[in-house]
Order: sequence, then structure tokens, then C-alpha cells
Amino acid sequence: CPDSLGIQLTCPPGVFGDSYGLHEATCDEECGRGQYCPEASTQPSLCPAGTYNNETGKAALSDCVACPKGHYCVQESHVPVPCPAGQFGDQEGLKSSSCSTQCTVHVSMDDPDDVSN
Repeated sequence: CPDSLGIQLTCPPGVFGDSYGLHEATCDEECGRGQYCPEASTQPSLCPAGTYNNETGKAALSDCVACPKGHYCVQESHVPVPCPAGQFGDQEGLKSSSCSTQCTVHVSMDDPDDVSN
């Protein structure tokens, strides 16, 4: 938005603004959790699937960190979600509830009635 000298002001990192006529570079709103806003953002960018960000006002894609093992993160996640029962996640950055793979059942040859995961 132009200042009193007609110079276009941009939003600083961590916030965004899409309204016309802003008179200062504080813009409209701080970027939320699961989002980031580089300088001059008019809308927040979303953390991609496989990453999350649990703080507001972040400015870069690098602020979206990989989902930890045993969890998955959909797009715009702000909290990693544990893999559901029967599934496990053996790597970081999982993107869906299917996680890495299903757990398998092992039967002991010593005791066929002993079934363990």
C-alpha cells in the first residue's frame, strides 16, 4: 500500500494483508499455526503435508518441520497426529493416516497360542 510519499509498503514476514488502503506495514493478520508468510504475503502459505508448525507468525517454509516418526501430518498441520492402531510410522514426514505400513501379527512356534505384535 502506498505511504504518504506514494511508496508501496509490503507486509513484513510472519503477517499477511490483502486489503487495499493499509497505511502501515502491520497488515491484517498474523500467520496462523500450520502456515507461514514470507515478506509481502497477501495470503498465508500452508505447510505442506508431512510437515507441521505449531507457532503463529512464522515467515518461511523452513519453519514447517518434518512430522516425527510414529505420526503423520496433513497439509496445514499444527500438531502431529499419532498413527492409528494397527499402523506404524517408521520414518519422518508421513503424510496420511496409512502411515508406513500395517503392523503384522507374529505367532510363536514354541507356543501357537502366543500371538504378539
